[in-house]
Amino acid sequence: MYFMCYNLIIMKKITLFLLLTFATCSLFAAGTLDYASDDQLFNSLSEANRKSYLLNSLSVQTQQETLTKSSTDTSKGNSYDYSTTEAKSTSVTDWVPYMGPNKIDRYNFFTLTGADDLALQYKKWQDENNRKKNLYLGIGGGLGAAGIVSAIIGASMLSSNTTNEKLATILAAGGICLAGCGGALILEIDKLPRHPEVAVNFAMGLAKDYNRKLLTSFDK
Repeated sequence: MYFMCYNLIIMKKITLFLLLTFATCSLFAAGTLDYASDDQLFNSLSEANRKSYLLNSLSVQTQQETLTKSSTDTSKGNSYDYSTTEAKSTSVTDWVPYMGPNKIDRYNFFTLTGADDLALQYKKWQDENNRKKNLYLGIGGGLGAAGIVSAIIGASMLSSNTTNEKLATILAAGGICLAGCGGALILEIDKLPRHPEVAVNFAMGLAKDYNRKLLTSFDK
């Protein structure tokens, strides 16, 4: 009796193993056929449709970017303070969408692939980024221009042996400070947040699905 039960358990395990193996092979074969069908669809297109597909298909190209951040650490010694500045570089993988040979922005890419939520998110980021850029340029440019004018007036007064030397010095020094603040504000544009992060593999998946639909549209 015990021997029969043991054999039944072994048979069940073998059957389960065979079923899992068969399912795995079936999924692998289905994936292989799916990729092959894309090639078959492309090869079955007319010459004109192939050119149209190559011009309208989407692709994602990756590029490496290096981001550098500086951090300052201030420590206290026995009778003095000292600080050390350390620059840390981080390599990130960014991606750029293309339609055919032409680069497109992410808003158009998300819209074409049906990722409307990401398109809306990118549009909001783009509008906010442009607003901040215009604000920084306006204020920074105004401060810079006012500072330059003030510095020129102050320098001119000093060179003409003015009796109000104190005012001339304030105008010159204040103008230089204003111009520096304006320039620093304009430089802040480069530190604005990057575009919303979307994984490269996810973007490639969107492009693949879009291209598949494009292929099948020619097949109709």
